[in-house]
Amino acid sequence: MLNHQDFRRMDTDIHLERTDQLSSYYKYTNTSALLMGNFSYSFQQTRAETLQRLHVADNYLTYEHVDRSNQRRNHQFTAGIDKHFVRWKTNSRLSVQHNIGFANYLIDQSVVSYKYNRLSIHPFINIQFLGSLNGQYSGQISWASQKPDKAQDLNTGRPINLNNGISGSRTHQQDHQFSVAYSQARVFFVTLKNHYLVSFPENQPVMHNFLSDLHLRARLPKRRLDIELDIRNLTDRRHYETINLSEQFLYVVNYGLRRRQAILSLSSNF
Repeated sequence: MLNHQDFRRMDTDIHLERTDQLSSYYKYTNTSALLMGNFSYSFQQTRAETLQRLHVADNYLTYEHVDRSNQRRNHQFTAGIDKHFVRWKTNSRLSVQHNIGFANYLIDQSVVSYKYNRLSIHPFINIQFLGSLNGQYSGQISWASQKPDKAQDLNTGRPINLNNGISGSRTHQQDHQFSVAYSQARVFFVTLKNHYLVSFPENQPVMHNFLSDLHLRARLPKRRLDIELDIRNLTDRRHYETINLSEQFLYVVNYGLRRRQAILSLSSNF
């Protein structure tokens, strides 16, 4: 769906919803080596007395809650490691997260159980050069997929062949953010920020987005004056596209952006 809109209607009374959660966490710390690590696992199960009915028409998505017993489950695994390198004045971090979820939805007259799988990797590094240069990178690389696991008729409870048009989707996305900052004697500062997002939706063209901002600042201590210049959207992009994969649908959203603009500001301290 492209630039979809949501409508929600509650066609049922408010019912009890019960959630059970089990989690564990392990942390490792080595202060002499400036090394830290962690691992966690959590399981969440929700029992409800309502079920979502989904309607898709003309790029409109309608949610309707009806009376029917329902159950959702989710497994989440997380692991991470942090390391500081004194010699290179560098902080680094790497984390991994894996989610596996199961949820039921009502599509037409079929109760469909979806399986959702998402793996994401989050690298981060911050390094200082020559005392006046600082570089930073953070990213998110993810793979996601969803597919119907099984289906049954709402009225009879009989299994339904999943080859009736109900299919799954998968996507791969990379989100990279990196910046460089320079300072000179605490009177002149330059920061360049970049954001690159690339998406690989299944059976669709690859989406590329590159955004860049520049910030300049000069301090005049004797005159108690600060001069700042912000230049936003250096690449002068007109649109920004992103995707989101839920348990049932692949969303494609297109945002309009302002054209390149510069803002000059002066501030004085009395």
